[in-house]
Amino acid sequence: MSRAQEIADLLSGLTISTADNTSQLTLTSTDADSGVGPRFDLKRDSGSPADADALGRVRFLFDNDAAEETEGIRITGLAADVSNGTEDATLQISTMIGGTVRERVSMTAAEVVFNEDSIDTDFRVESNGNANMLFVNGGTDKIGIGVSDADATLDVSGGENKLGIIRMTQRADGAAAYGLDMGLDPSTGDPVFSRIVNDTVTEAFRIQRSSGNVGIGCTPNVELEISGASEMLRLQSTDTNKASIVGRGSSADRWLLGTVASNDSVTLQATSSTGELLFKTGGTNERLRITSGGAVGINNASPTQSLHVHGAAEFNAHDNNSGSGGYNANGLLIGNAHDAGKGSSVTDDRNSIIWNERGLDIDFATSNTQRMKLASDGVLMVGNSASMGNGRLQVDATASFVYCQVMRANASNAGFVLFQKDDGSTIGSIDHTASATRYLTSSDHRLKENIADMTGAITRVKALAPKRFNFTSDTTDTLVDGFLAHEAQTVVPEAVTGTKDEVDADGNAVMQQIDQSKLVPLLCAALKESIAKIETLETENSTQATQIADLITRITALENA
Repeated sequence: MSRAQEIADLLSGLTISTADNTSQLTLTSTDADSGVGPRFDLKRDSGSPADADALGRVRFLFDNDAAEETEGIRITGLAADVSNGTEDATLQISTMIGGTVRERVSMTAAEVVFNEDSIDTDFRVESNGNANMLFVNGGTDKIGIGVSDADATLDVSGGENKLGIIRMTQRADGAAAYGLDMGLDPSTGDPVFSRIVNDTVTEAFRIQRSSGNVGIGCTPNVELEISGASEMLRLQSTDTNKASIVGRGSSADRWLLGTVASNDSVTLQATSSTGELLFKTGGTNERLRITSGGAVGINNASPTQSLHVHGAAEFNAHDNNSGSGGYNANGLLIGNAHDAGKGSSVTDDRNSIIWNERGLDIDFATSNTQRMKLASDGVLMVGNSASMGNGRLQVDATASFVYCQVMRANASNAGFVLFQKDDGSTIGSIDHTASATRYLTSSDHRLKENIADMTGAITRVKALAPKRFNFTSDTTDTLVDGFLAHEAQTVVPEAVTGTKDEVDADGNAVMQQIDQSKLVPLLCAALKESIAKIETLETENSTQATQIADLITRITALENA
């Protein structure tokens, strides 16, 4: 064979054959450094690389019994992404199964997949002591840990009764563990759930295998038993004198909590006929009912409101010195005076009452802000929380509100406010006409005696001393007309209250006040006296004018004589 023929054979493919089991090809590297060698490269040197290009394939071939060349094993490399800087590659391992090459393992940039072709084959991981440490059944789609014949999607078996079959912890390597341990009691086979704290495993609860009873902190003797330092909760149905839950289907009572037989019992009863929930004490004595519509009745079997209470309601009673005031008396009572035990304190024991026995205020608030206070001394404060004086009703308003707004249907001579004495007699009012407000005080002749016409009014008016001034609280120093109260008091005493420079027991100034409307009768009398004098002067002037005219006539006649 010529050298050219040998080169041609190499370029068209190379087959190395032996007649025995010796190696057909051995690659040897004599390099003594730490680099990789020998090295076998499969290079896909494409002039136009593209995603999903096959990079190379290694096949294991054999002849079947029909003398046909058959591919048994295939190892394939793919260029999943050929973009510069983000290159990805995929490795696939496939084998012949049932006459067809099936993909068994695929390693991509995103995942490692076993059995991509979904063939009915199992996946098994064997440990030193268990041939089925992990077993994925390809035919049943179930996973077994410690068992090959899984009965559930995930079946975990310890091989025998023992604790610690499944453990979930939160810990770093070498650190103490905290978490949950699930296993079986070695002696009873009971499923046991334990908590792990600082590597210490403590039983939390168990399910008794023989009976199905559940025990929390104990081995249960009833269907559910909870135990700690002492017995905490037990629900059982073996004794009618013990607490129980009774479920019923077709009867009127859907279920009961407690027992009806004992007068000492507390019963929670739900009814299927009306859809109501009943609370009873002392056997069959109903105390509270919630209807299907959400109405709640206390000592009322037919509530019609969201909360319907038969009898008095008491709030914040007997605080046992836990409050800042240390009171130990009744709190706020709402209800019927008789039922609340206050019949002797009101005019009619059938009255509805809101009653506070303590020497404390009652506050009213909206939007977490106090709006009104009813003080313990009976003072009602609106818009303020501290008393502003001696008034029974005290109203404080911000700049955006008026102090009081009174409205009523539009009618002539209709009253807004009525002032009466304790004997019921009216002494004044505020009313309105169709378009104006009137401030009225008592003036009926039947209320008066020692009636006489006023005299000397002009002299008294002349004693009044009107002034121009500004109030000290007025930062604008705006001048207004008015009187000094103590000066006006010497002329019209009934128009002014208090005395000049008066102070209270604490030395605080008690300011005088004036009702200037009380000056009107005096001014009216002075005006009448002035009109009378004017009319007299007018009469005298008229007479004098006549006399002067007559005198001029006479003088003129004498001059012409």
